Amino acid sequence: MKKLFLVIMVLVVGYAMMHMGCMDREPAPVCPVPTELNETDVMIGGFEGVDMLVVVDNSGSMAEEQEILATAFFPLVNSLINPLPGWQWPSVDDVRIAIVTSDMGLSWGGNPYEEGDGWPGTPPGSASGDNGVFQTYVSGSTIDIEHDVIPCDSSNAQCPTGWTCSVTETGEIGTCRAPGGDGTGQVCPDMSSTWSEILPGSPNADMAFEVACLADQGTNGCGFEQQLQSAAAALSRPDQEVFVRDDRLLTILVVSDEGDCSMEDGPAMFATDEIQDESGVSEKNIACGENPDYLYDIDYYYTTYTGFKTSPNSVIFAAIVGVPEKDACQGTGDTLGDCLDHPDMELNPIIKPSPTGVDTWYYEDACTRGTVTQAKPGRRYVKLANEEFGKMSFVYSICNADWGPAMEEIARLIASNLAGTCYEKPLDWDPSTRQAKCDVVVEFINPKGEDCPDEFDDDEPVIVEEEEDDEVERTFVYCRMPKLTAPKDCGDENFDWDNLGGKFGWYYCENLGVENFKDACEDGEDNDGDGDVDCDDDDCGTCQCCGGSDACTGLCKYMVQLTASAEEAAKQLSISVQCLQQFSFEDENCQEDSVKACEDDLDNDGNGIWDCESVTIDEDPDNPHSADPNCCPMIREGEDTTCKEIKTDFCDGDDPTKIDACVAHASLLGCNLPE
Repeated sequence: MKKLFLVIMVLVVGYAMMHMGCMDREPAPVCPVPTELNETDVMIGGFEGVDMLVVVDNSGSMAEEQEILATAFFPLVNSLINPLPGWQWPSVDDVRIAIVTSDMGLSWGGNPYEEGDGWPGTPPGSASGDNGVFQTYVSGSTIDIEHDVIPCDSSNAQCPTGWTCSVTETGEIGTCRAPGGDGTGQVCPDMSSTWSEILPGSPNADMAFEVACLADQGTNGCGFEQQLQSAAAALSRPDQEVFVRDDRLLTILVVSDEGDCSMEDGPAMFATDEIQDESGVSEKNIACGENPDYLYDIDYYYTTYTGFKTSPNSVIFAAIVGVPEKDACQGTGDTLGDCLDHPDMELNPIIKPSPTGVDTWYYEDACTRGTVTQAKPGRRYVKLANEEFGKMSFVYSICNADWGPAMEEIARLIASNLAGTCYEKPLDWDPSTRQAKCDVVVEFINPKGEDCPDEFDDDEPVIVEEEEDDEVERTFVYCRMPKLTAPKDCGDENFDWDNLGGKFGWYYCENLGVENFKDACEDGEDNDGDGDVDCDDDDCGTCQCCGGSDACTGLCKYMVQLTASAEEAAKQLSISVQCLQQFSFEDENCQEDSVKACEDDLDNDGNGIWDCESVTIDEDPDNPHSADPNCCPMIREGEDTTCKEIKTDFCDGDDPTKIDACVAHASLLGCNLPE
């Protein structure tokens, strides 16, 4: 709250100063509501590749899941290095992937288990287990890979060596087929390193195959799985520290059907009733869940993982674990706020009879899949994703029959942060200054001083905040990047873009009047005004989203663009676009749903589109816009894809069905225009 208050105060002062010199301008009508701050984090990218660490549970219940994982690794790796038609990001030529197990023995607090720590009887497993060592396989190892499952295209680049793709036509997507129709016993390619990788100038056609082979880690690991600690140990080992590179994105993926038991205080855990119990009914399987005070706090792992990088935005956390196969518990971390309240995520102990005569306490499953998977609630992974990593994380249920969608989502999260993401909505733009009415703010952590770097706006207030977390003091300095002047149309050929690119700062523009990139080919609008919409337009013909052979132009509709020097200065730092808005989307005076609002040439609801008809850059260079679908309300009945009613009083004209807003609304609802 303190951070947000300081940011608001500075931006309000800056906004007021900006408009003091414009008092002679007639102010645009605004809704009579208090000024609000709209803040959106953006990722500029700036990473050269990705370093990925996968923690594979190697306890006794994971044999079938490791087989599923072997096949699922193919869509993950292929989405990055051999993307299929329709993938909106470029292929990555710098990827390395290492595998560790969940086996940390009975180690605790970074210490190996020693006699006297208190385990009753003979300790299960070794003192430190695998201790985060990168795993390999021997020459001649074999792996089972599912036949006719792995997606591929006519290049066949996505398939294991010796396999073929089911399609041969360019642009089509098929599946990889094993010789003879049987994917069992596939001989693994030899590996020359303790991790699999592809580097610029050093292609590796077998990378996905190598990673699939690394999925087979057996089932002899310690039953006290310490998945989160294994990742921390792996990245902390001096003999493996070269794995993480400064200018690469770090991704950590956990695959497990058990909860995390990363112990900070082993002797205290071993002294609990659950470990020492002599009642004849074993309670050891619920010891970690019943005694969370002896485990590392979740925020410890956020601090530890992000501590390997210069910025928290340089780390992604993902987990395929025990959660229900429902939306509340699957998705990016910022969407999982209700997951831990789901009844299947509760830790409910039950007794299971044993054929050996020793009954055992277990937790009820969070999810099951036949007799293959019975996964316990992965509460700590969800908490780490939701409370710490947020949108830089992803969680998926291990009980799903198909892990391909999860791997593609993880690859999408990686790829979008490598390349930078398109800004999702238009910014309010001032035609008199040719600048957006917003600021790009960069967060510096523990800088040498409390001043912004010299190239930033020196005359702006510096926002400083101090924070103490786990006895570690941090200083945050928030600096506004200089705002540069540019045309609103990114394609303005009369502007000297080369000169702009040589400066330090940022600018805003929009790609208008063209239909040759993904957003423009999927928005239901005739952006270039030639009468053809989306994939009916020849300009969209080469876009992958339209089934063509080549990728779309790598454009965004709304460009928050840093120049090269500014991007270098802000690389891997937390960046946000902060805008003052003088309207409220909830205010009844700020809606675009009346005849008056749809004819006033104003963006009443602030969504960047307005009125019934689109205006092109040629018609109004300073004020082009698309029609607002809200100006042409329609209804659809049941599953029928035809719009049954058009309220034509919102769209006056000889043929209301051809008004831009009507067309846009039909597309928005998934409807066809009525005959």
